[in-house]
Amino acid sequence: MLRNIGTICVIFLAIILAGCATASKSIVAKQNWSENYARMKGVEATSPAMVDGDPGTIAETRVPDDASSATKYTEAVVKLPEKKAIRKIVINSANLRSFAVYAGGETENDWKMLKEIKNTEEEKVTLNVSAVTDRIRIRVARTSDDTTTPGGRGSQARLKRAPGKIKEIEIYGYAQESPTPTAQAVTVKTGTTALGTSTTSSTTGATTESAPVEVPKGPPLSATIEVTQRSFPLSGPIPLKINIKAGADEINTLEDMLSEKMLSTKLIVKSASGNVIACSKPVPPLSSPRPYRSSDKPVDVRNAITIDPNGTLTVNIANLLDYYPINAPDTYTVQLVTWVDLHDKYVGREATEKEDLERQIRDINSKSNYTAQEKAALIQNLKDELLQSQKRKSKRYIEVNAKGKPFKLESNTIEITIQ
Repeated sequence: MLRNIGTICVIFLAIILAGCATASKSIVAKQNWSENYARMKGVEATSPAMVDGDPGTIAETRVPDDASSATKYTEAVVKLPEKKAIRKIVINSANLRSFAVYAGGETENDWKMLKEIKNTEEEKVTLNVSAVTDRIRIRVARTSDDTTTPGGRGSQARLKRAPGKIKEIEIYGYAQESPTPTAQAVTVKTGTTALGTSTTSSTTGATTESAPVEVPKGPPLSATIEVTQRSFPLSGPIPLKINIKAGADEINTLEDMLSEKMLSTKLIVKSASGNVIACSKPVPPLSSPRPYRSSDKPVDVRNAITIDPNGTLTVNIANLLDYYPINAPDTYTVQLVTWVDLHDKYVGREATEKEDLERQIRDINSKSNYTAQEKAALIQNLKDELLQSQKRKSKRYIEVNAKGKPFKLESNTIEITIQ
């Protein structure tokens, strides 16, 4: 009798263990990684190329703005639009050897180290971490591009640190398992029963309302390249027209970013064999900032450009050959690929030019140092200008170092033949 009871217990225990193992395997199988949080809408980074999803682009780390001249590191920061439970960080770089990864805390200067990597030779490093944050910082201590300059007599050798070159930063959490279609479509009622009895379940006749379909919003900006003809002589000129169209919202960005000089250096020109024709001119620097007195304090600003909703900005490039040394007849493709920061905040009057002109008319009417004839002439000139203004918006400016939302602007690809 006792032997039979023991045998039954062993069998029962084996069944329980097998069930636990099966359940454990099921749980592990369903545990997937989330989307790459670094590719979410609204993400900000030290350079957009670090989070553009393209490992072919490389961005450099920078010395922190608040660092002293003795700082021995550079860094890259990725800021998410909201806090996320982060479980994995992947860093794809070209030269990182020693670095540390931090998670942002409650305040701007509060950082907690998650992992420290020393003397790695791997280009792609995967880190398992645990943090709930909206900011990740990578602080670089050593790269493979660092150089040592021998010291003179009696002096030590000097180490010259190179910036880190990062191809891509990926940030993940755990994905949440979505309910099955059956669970969404029916309501299940389960009765409570004693151990050893069966349970019953039934579905209700209620119907579920489908969620309203959200019409996808178009991109904030789009670009197209146009040419007047498809064939050109080798001596040129080869004029291009770039049309940049805003979506449903008003767009504000730095005027420099959409200037002819800037866009002319952002073209991808390839021959029929796929060889890239490099731009012969350097990327132009941003214009010098100038002081602007806002309502609270003076700030340094640069000119902004505004494109109205569904409006179009046209940029003309007089001659492609001024920027790209094409010296052989062939068929070539041309495409615009560039990054622009889109800004929600700007300084400058929001009033229209119409309101400014009306104010000037009132000021002239209120002054007594004009004769009636002078007043009439001045006011008439302002009224004529008022009719022509068509409520154009006044000039806007973007504060220096203001961070916008990075956006990758890619145009269509055109094909031209040079004979």
